[in-house]
Amino acid sequence: MEDYWWITDEVIEQASSSGLVNKACVRDHDFASVRGKVWDWYADVIRREDLSSGAKVVAWCLCRRWQYKSWSASDTLTFYAQACGLHRVSVGRAMTELLEKQIVWCVLAGERKRLRKVSVSGRKHYLLSGLGALVRD
Repeated sequence: MEDYWWITDEVIEQASSSGLVNKACVRDHDFASVRGKVWDWYADVIRREDLSSGAKVVAWCLCRRWQYKSWSASDTLTFYAQACGLHRVSVGRAMTELLEKQIVWCVLAGERKRLRKVSVSGRKHYLLSGLGALVRD
C-alpha cells in the first residue's frame, strides 16, 4: 500500500474536493458499499452541465475500471479510448477537462506527485475527487 500514497492516515482538508482517502475509511467499508458510492459519484458528474459529453463518457470509463485495492483507475488513455469508442486525442482532451475542473486527480504511484496534465510518463492513477468524503458520509 506504500505505492498508494493517496490512501493516508493524515487529516484530509476539504475531503469533498480531494482525491486523498483516509485509511480508516478504506478499512471500514467493503468493496460492495464503496462500489455503490463510485456510481453515486458518477451520478453527480453526469448531472454537471459544465462538462462535455466526452468528459462524461471518460468519467464513466474511470468508474467502470475503478479498483478497490488502489482506490483508483490506472489504465492508459489508449485503453479508455478503446473502451468507450472515442479517439485517443478526444479522450486526452476529456481527461484534461476532468483534471482542470478537479473532478479527477492524476497522480503517480510511488511519488507524492499530483499531475496537472496526463502527458508525464510513469504509472498514472486517476483518483475520483471527493469519493472518500462520499463514502465516509
